[in-house]
Amino acid sequence: MQPVLTTRIATVLLCGVMQLTAALPAYALSFDTFLGSWSGQGAFLDVETQNQMRVRCALDGARKAPSSIELGLKCASRRGARTISIEIEKSADGEIGRVIVTLPSARAKGFSARISERSIMLEHPERGTLSIEETQGGMTLALSGIAALTGTILLE
Repeated sequence: MQPVLTTRIATVLLCGVMQLTAALPAYALSFDTFLGSWSGQGAFLDVETQNQMRVRCALDGARKAPSSIELGLKCASRRGARTISIEIEKSADGEIGRVIVTLPSARAKGFSARISERSIMLEHPERGTLSIEETQGGMTLALSGIAALTGTILLE
């Protein structure tokens, strides 16, 4: 085969492979990491009073349907108990379809979600940031401004 023809065939094949790769999602979102139950305790900073607050939290992740999961996060302190429900649904292409966050006061709109195989991060311009990340032996829960609390605790 002539060198010019070989180069053209290689270029056409490479372009075809690149197009197929671009059509696939960056990763297939897997919920398996977030199925189960974890609990732990630690201290968060109360941003209103600047005092450390002892908090106990439990996280339960369950499959709601083949393409969705629900995470229930319950945290309690001497200030009271709060529950946050997070429903994550996959779209037909395997990426995030929709995220519904239910806070104690009302259903929250305006959260953006970033999800990988090991972590979930929810951000709201006014309510703050909540992240859950798989770590060796459990999950790390980090809050920044959610319920006026900031900090990180380990859930095992």
